[in-house]
Amino acid sequence: MSVDPSVFAVYNPTWSDAKVDIFEFEDGDPIIIGNHAKNLVKNVSQAMVSESAERYSSKQFRQLFLSTIAKDLRKSTRIPHLVTGLPVSHFNSRIDQLESFKGEHTFLFNGEKIYIEIENVHVLPQPLGTYFYTIDEDIDTGDSVLVIDVGHGTLDITELNGQAVVTDIGNDLGIKEAHNNVAALLREDFNDRTEFGSIGITEILEKGLKYKGSRISIREKYEKQLRAIFRNHFDLILAFITENKLDLTTYDNVIWTGGGSQELFDFIMNEEGNDNNHYIFIEEPQTANIKGYFAFGQAKEDEFNDTE
Repeated sequence: MSVDPSVFAVYNPTWSDAKVDIFEFEDGDPIIIGNHAKNLVKNVSQAMVSESAERYSSKQFRQLFLSTIAKDLRKSTRIPHLVTGLPVSHFNSRIDQLESFKGEHTFLFNGEKIYIEIENVHVLPQPLGTYFYTIDEDIDTGDSVLVIDVGHGTLDITELNGQAVVTDIGNDLGIKEAHNNVAALLREDFNDRTEFGSIGITEILEKGLKYKGSRISIREKYEKQLRAIFRNHFDLILAFITENKLDLTTYDNVIWTGGGSQELFDFIMNEEGNDNNHYIFIEEPQTANIKGYFAFGQAKEDEFNDTE
């Protein structure tokens, strides 16, 4: 299973030879999304560029949401149960926004009219997606669980007793803050490059920086500086956990997830003074959430079938 990035670009008719999916809505220009946009356009846009809860009401979010469904299903479809999630910090204020996708939606997919009918929308706190993914395989249903989700823009921490949310807290300590510091570091040496930003830093760290005909390994060149940046970010997360009187040693399982947790893996697994045998590290957090949502949807479908 692969997960496309949540990005889009306005389609340019001069790209007619490119093999991409094109989506057209009445209230905007035709767009391409995900890897098609990322591979074709240097500066793609994010539908959720703002970390505030207001992002879910944007036209761009609605178009990307529906386009993603069409891209995966590739035909007019009736969806009995659509399951998705929200960061815990946005859950109570924006659940209605996502539930409003219930109903019929019509737009053009590669020039053909497509109908997406959504009968029921189930919105979960994102950590529950992780929980449903790990249940049975890694944890027992009665375990006390703390899910620490280090996302791009937000840090979400959820205490679970079974499927019941006991505590949920969050702040803006997503990995974006550390990536902004990495971008600032790179600008000091590559000040003729203006496009450094938190969005592209993950790829630069992974593949290196293409500069004047060569590719520079940023991890090798700035090993000490990068370690200091991510160590500091990890310490800020631990401080936030302590401030909220959460003790990582008291839970049956502590689940570390979110794209940002990948960067902090060494610090998480080698935390001084803490026995981490009860830590569960989710290596592919987006895929884990999707599989967790799917498991929840299957359960809802089974409930529906049992009542007939």
